[in-house]
This record gives sequence, C-alpha cells and structure tokens, in this order.
Amino acid sequence: MLQRLKEVENTGKGFVVGGRPREIRIEARPAQLRGFEVTLGQVARTIRGANVERGTGEVEQGQEHFSVSAGRYLRTARDVERLVVATAHGAPVYVADVAEVIDGPARAEQAALHYTGPAHPGEQESNGAGAVTVAIAKKEGSNGVTVAEDLLERVEQRGRTDPRGRPRQRHPRLRRDREPEGQ
Repeated sequence: MLQRLKEVENTGKGFVVGGRPREIRIEARPAQLRGFEVTLGQVARTIRGANVERGTGEVEQGQEHFSVSAGRYLRTARDVERLVVATAHGAPVYVADVAEVIDGPARAEQAALHYTGPAHPGEQESNGAGAVTVAIAKKEGSNGVTVAEDLLERVEQRGRTDPRGRPRQRHPRLRRDREPEGQ
C-alpha cells in the first residue's frame, strides 16, 4: 500500500505503523507426506532451491561489463504449489499435493489499535480495533491540501473488497497536517 501511495505526485518519504506484511506460508499435511513418502526436509529444500537467483556468468562488450543471472524468486502461492518435490510411481509430486500453501498476512508481531474515548463526537465507537497508520510527507513547495486529497482518492481507488472478494475494513481519515501556516 505504501508503495502505491508514494506514486502519488508530490509525495515524499513515508512509513507504516501497524498492519501485517504479506507472506506465503506452507502448512505441511503429515498424512500426505507419509503417503507420498516425502519428508518435510525435501519440501523445504525444494522451496529454498527454487527461491534463489544464481549468477550464471558474465558478458563483456567493449568497455561494458554485465553480470548474468538465472533463476527466479517465488512470488505467489501458485508458484510454490507448482514446484515438484518428488516423484511417486513415475508421476510428479507437487508441493500442493503434500502441503497447503497460503498467501496472506504474516502472523502479527506488533499491533496498532484504535480507541475512542468519552469525548469522541462520532456515533461509531472503537474499543481496540486494529488500525494501520500510513504517514507520508509532501514534497517541499507542494500544496499539502492537494497532496492529501490525492492520497485519499488513491486509497478509495483500491476498492471496497480485497482480491478474494471480502469487504475491506477501511476508514481513511486525514489525521494531521503539520505544515506551518502560510505554506
């Protein structure tokens, strides 16, 4: 999200507090591992080996020098599921055959929570709801109001549902504007 917001014109540095990063998690199925005679170590080595980039050589042309790499990084759950971990009776055994591969948020290591107190003027109260704060600076000399409006519009463009069709719990609000008066 931060990367997309920083694409908005006249935005500067930014950071995120709260939320969870995306991760691809592999949860082995012991019965399937035994059935295919595959070890957890084989699954781990297969994934680790597929998730590296290897230098394969160098190319020189005149005064220029290039390093050439081969390999790829695993980017999606589908990439991991399609890895061949072994063979059984002449047929490939895929990671998807012996494990569930989940593309989703990482386990929480920290939390940002939102609370409303007695002075809260709104009708919707919050008593420890999960929150994510995104702080983004504007570039010097740019109009802070315009940048804030453009950022809020970009958040709204992200849609009301996530890629799996579940409703997003998003309530974007401009919290602070620390720009000195007259700027």
